[in-house]
Amino acid sequence: MDTILYCDVGNTAIDMLVEGKEEKWDHFYPLDKERMLSFLDKSQGKKTAYVSCVSYKNLVELEEVLLPLGFSLVRLTRERMHLLARRNDLSIGNLDILGEDLFCDILQAGRNSIVVDFGTATKILAVDRDGLFLGGSILPGIPSFPKVLFQKADLLPDMSLTDENVPLLSLKTEEYIASGAIHGTTFLVEGYLKRLQQRKGLEGAQVLFTGGNFHYVERNLANKGKYVRTLPLLGLKKAFSL
Repeated sequence: MDTILYCDVGNTAIDMLVEGKEEKWDHFYPLDKERMLSFLDKSQGKKTAYVSCVSYKNLVELEEVLLPLGFSLVRLTRERMHLLARRNDLSIGNLDILGEDLFCDILQAGRNSIVVDFGTATKILAVDRDGLFLGGSILPGIPSFPKVLFQKADLLPDMSLTDENVPLLSLKTEEYIASGAIHGTTFLVEGYLKRLQQRKGLEGAQVLFTGGNFHYVERNLANKGKYVRTLPLLGLKKAFSL
């Protein structure tokens, strides 16, 4: 049986959606090659992997897994992105520089939508009711906050975020930092959404959340948009289904 695989190669992780005997998805760190191998269909049919990529280093790691298994890799090209934008009546002024993952977000979300992608960086994207991509905004990814502070402030520790449930205010340095990263991002995103939904052409826009770091803000976000973890993969699938 033929196998079709969709791969979103990010700066931190590689997301995969596989079509075979059944559709399934998972995410992997680039060096998790044994987990990737156990995830992939071992059938002997034709194997095709459709790929969007923002990290060439991680793409090499993916190729080292897929090519020995007999997969043919097909990249999402600028030419195809332009074709898809025309077919879907989307006007994207910066399409020649837009990240492939963000294009897939936009393609899947469609018109009158706001996407917040909580990935390595937090990205906010908006498409009005006429299909005009109004642009985006990039914020530091939530886990990157402690690393930046450690590099720039002598008295702050090197730490990782381990708990989403942190107080708004604290007397502990680690919780100071975690609060700024998690609650600070929450308030920033809520402010963006409130302003954007007041703009002409975005009234009543659907809000879609995606990305692996959404769990940090999920319980605190006042805006109850829809979380679609596989949004970029679904957009990539759509890109090669037309």
